[in-house]
Amino acid sequence: MQRVSRWLLVGVAVVAACWLCAGPAAAQSAGADNESLSPDSTLIRIDAGADGTAAWEIQYQFYLTEPGEREAFTSYRQDIEANRSTYVEAFAADIRPSVRQAENETGREMALSNVTVTVRRQRLAQSTGIVTYRFAWSGFVGGNASTLRIGDAISGFYLGPDTRLTVAWPEGYRLDRVTPEPTETRSDRVAWVGELGFGSTAPRIVASETVDSEPATAGGFPFLAAGVAVLVLAALGAAGVLYVRRRPTDGADGPGDGATVAESTAGSTAGTAAASDGDDGAGDGPSADLLSDDERALSAIRDHGGRIKQQELADACDWGDSKTSRVVSRLRDDDEIEVFRLGRENVISLPEETHD
Repeated sequence: MQRVSRWLLVGVAVVAACWLCAGPAAAQSAGADNESLSPDSTLIRIDAGADGTAAWEIQYQFYLTEPGEREAFTSYRQDIEANRSTYVEAFAADIRPSVRQAENETGREMALSNVTVTVRRQRLAQSTGIVTYRFAWSGFVGGNASTLRIGDAISGFYLGPDTRLTVAWPEGYRLDRVTPEPTETRSDRVAWVGELGFGSTAPRIVASETVDSEPATAGGFPFLAAGVAVLVLAALGAAGVLYVRRRPTDGADGPGDGATVAESTAGSTAGTAAASDGDDGAGDGPSADLLSDDERALSAIRDHGGRIKQQELADACDWGDSKTSRVVSRLRDDDEIEVFRLGRENVISLPEETHD
């Protein structure tokens, strides 16, 4: 078996105390007429656990635009599936030196476990090959149960071009500080996009456990205040209905003698609905002002048949490049969309799984 995965196996390696995310130049796929393969983008995600263990995922994406590339990836996929344990063992052998060096530098006991590899094809606007390595790294997270300190085990990490690093922390924690400034910050994670070198004292992330306020008790003021408020509102509501029922009216001022508030409201609602039926498309869906940025983006993609260039999305939503990039990154992290390069442009598609 050819070691066609050599460039893929070295996902991270410590060289002279500097972390390098592998930027493979090329690989020869067996039985594929020597067709060269190299990843078009790399996604790295680190999920830090409160127990000190981090779950890693390194995903390599190949845009299979030419018949030769598709043939090469098919051959490569078959090779992985037929020799999965060999690929896993070789990957683990390449990662362990990095774990050992991080252990020495941080003083924390560390270990690598649960290494796996998966390979699949996904059909977007074009066929995409995806190879994913996953593993657990115990001792990766420093600090304690109330304060997680993330990043010292990968000081000097380097992100190559078209590489994205996402670091997430568990539910129940909030971000205190992060260095350097992330490309994107969310409530449960931060992300950087390469090409980017972190330097010898970065990245650094500190996340602290959130402290929930004590629940209100039956004898406490919050519960008492809430109860009083409910009673007051109920009394006011009853008084209002009674007032409307008993208020003398004539035909010009309001509903007739026997009309109730509900009947009057129903009539008003019906009139409003009838009036809106005459508007051009006014009742077809929610106003764009009522949609979140993510919903507006997804709506625009669907309106374009499930595929749109990123610049076209910016124009459709009347956004600048920075905001469009943030929204696209967020949707990609949530697996709502897929993004690939077509020439010099990003193309966004709604995902569609295939099993070929």
